[in-house]
Amino acid sequence: MSRQKVLRKIFAPPQFTGFKPYGCSGGCKGSVELFYEEYEAIKMADYDLLNYEEAAVLMGIS
Repeated sequence: MSRQKVLRKIFAPPQFTGFKPYGCSGGCKGSVELFYEEYEAIKMADYDLLNYEEAAVLMGIS
């Protein structure tokens, strides 16, 4: 039996579709894909100065 889906709280989805690092001129072809939940956790840690456990509580995940 599969696990139940958990509703996650995303407070502000990203307002962009992609970006590249500064100083990367054509030679950088690799990409990294993030889920909304991953983006939100990083944003809360970096900009809201929360640790990942506090961010998880706000997002309603473990």
